Amino acid sequence: MTAAPQAEQRSNRRLADDVRSFTGSPRLAAALQRVLVDLIELHLQGKQAHWNVVGTNFRDLHLQLDELVDAARAGSDTIAERMRALDAVPDGRSDVIAATT
Repeated sequence: MTAAPQAEQRSNRRLADDVRSFTGSPRLAAALQRVLVDLIELHLQGKQAHWNVVGTNFRDLHLQLDELVDAARAGSDTIAERMRALDAVPDGRSDVIAATT
């Protein structure tokens, strides 16, 4: 009985040729750009805090900030790559981040 749903799932999947020419809308590209900027800014602010944390919980907070920075960097990379897949151009330049965050 489980073979039928799996066959249905396969038949609903799009092939690479079906999506190769897909281009995201300008609205989608702009929304992804805003997310990209926020993730890059989160990475930068997290690193700034990481370098300057002091106090009794230094080690735990230091390690937590490392995790936050890693997640923000990975997320920004994922968003930028998705933007390129949609034929949008991600912009992570420092002047863009400063102007739009």
